[in-house]
Amino acid sequence: MNISVGKKHFLRINTWDDIYKMSGYTDSLDPKKEKLKQVINKYELPNKGRCGLSNCRTPHNIGCIVETESGRLTNLGNDCGKKYFGENFTSLSNKLSKEIDYANKIENIKLAKLNIAENYRKLNEIEADWKKIERVYRAIKSEGLDGLYDKLEQMKYSKSSIIAIQRRATESEIELEEVRTGKDVQNPFYMSDNLGDLKGLNYLTDRIKT
Repeated sequence: MNISVGKKHFLRINTWDDIYKMSGYTDSLDPKKEKLKQVINKYELPNKGRCGLSNCRTPHNIGCIVETESGRLTNLGNDCGKKYFGENFTSLSNKLSKEIDYANKIENIKLAKLNIAENYRKLNEIEADWKKIERVYRAIKSEGLDGLYDKLEQMKYSKSSIIAIQRRATESEIELEEVRTGKDVQNPFYMSDNLGDLKGLNYLTDRIKT
């Protein structure tokens, strides 16, 4: 797992080569001759690599990238940082951790905003579908059971499994139909709302033959 802050120089550390190829990196930094400037990144890798301090070289997979006053970079574990750079390392490491935490919170807020927008869009779609369902339900209810039986009979003889309800078209639907056909549409004009497919329709059509 790579941990980084967007404003730092090195954003992603997926392998040890990502560290070794950094500009100014050295794998033999002498902590006695260098003064720590900042901790610029943290990493957690699946395999172990050696500490970049010349007097350590201890294998580890969790550590950080540091920059010295001379501009040189190297990698080391937290224990090495505390041991060779003391409280300065601890302070700089904690500072970076706070920046990481802040950056993660900002990112989570951005994701939450995107989720809110997406959920609001889905809610609008559901509300639109529900209004359509209510309209179809009222149409079925107004026609009564006799009308429903008639529709089943029509489906049986036409061998169409589509359950559809006829309703009067809206003004916008009439306009679209006139544009599509290039002709004036006589009012009232009816549209067909498909509710779905009726499973087992073949049973009804088979009974007609017997």
